[in-house]
Amino acid sequence: MNLKERALPEELFVLQILEQRMSLSSPLKHRLYTLQVGYDGEIIFDKWLLAMEWDSIVIHDLRIKQNFSEVQIDTLVITNKKIFIFEIKNFIGEYYWESQTLFKKPNKQVKNPLHQLERSKLLIRQLVNEWQCDYSVEASLIFVHPQFTLFNASLEAPIILRSQIEERLHAFKRLSSGITLENKIFAEKLVQMHLSTNSFSQLPNYQYHQLKKGVPCAHCQSLLTQLRGRKCFCNHCNLQENIYASIHRLTKEFSLLFPEEQITVKKIYDFSGEIVSKQVIRTALKKRYHVCGSGWHSFYLPNVE
Repeated sequence: MNLKERALPEELFVLQILEQRMSLSSPLKHRLYTLQVGYDGEIIFDKWLLAMEWDSIVIHDLRIKQNFSEVQIDTLVITNKKIFIFEIKNFIGEYYWESQTLFKKPNKQVKNPLHQLERSKLLIRQLVNEWQCDYSVEASLIFVHPQFTLFNASLEAPIILRSQIEERLHAFKRLSSGITLENKIFAEKLVQMHLSTNSFSQLPNYQYHQLKKGVPCAHCQSLLTQLRGRKCFCNHCNLQENIYASIHRLTKEFSLLFPEEQITVKKIYDFSGEIVSKQVIRTALKKRYHVCGSGWHSFYLPNVE
């Protein structure tokens, strides 16, 4: 049972959009790569977990704060008597431990993920005690990439390598005995604590006039698109998409990049590179948005579902 699905991180989504619309600095390109690789690794693990058909409650990408301490948990699994915390890493290459410090060969020190894992475990234990629940908590650091090698790791360290994942998940599953109403209540309380804003995001500064205009392809994100009837055609990968779906994605990007701006036909028309008529944009917006005002002063708000 997935109580909270994994969503594309906002910082990653913004950087993906900006990569197509402006020139990113080297640090931002590296940040984009790091976020993308990390997210890809989480998706790989999600598929493994789903294949287990584990009778449990799964919470993805949980970010909570307790006693001025904020943690982000990649995946948390709640069973009848036990809570499993999984910190997922998609590292590539050869790494080694030395004096409780993690290095990538030959000698690049990297942030120790076991520290984050321990903080998450401690915070969840505090909540278990505070809410007077009866759970033990087990935390594991999981490396999902097949081209990852780790040297000098302690046998006592809570580390699971790719070749061990399936076996260890099956072992965890055997410890479970179904979920109860108490489990669901505990899980719902955790989700209610989730912080929608990530205080660790590093969004760059950008201005509207700096961005290339156009409608991105749904597949390759290229702005080399053009309108053919009621289809948006990509000249890069040849994908064809319904124009209303394209405008919806374009509007979503505009709102994410400029959350303080009102959505208007004129603004979306300009952001599209003027390749879609204002009438088509107006029709598309009316399908998913509520019109406020009239005439030149009208703007659009998302429909409340």
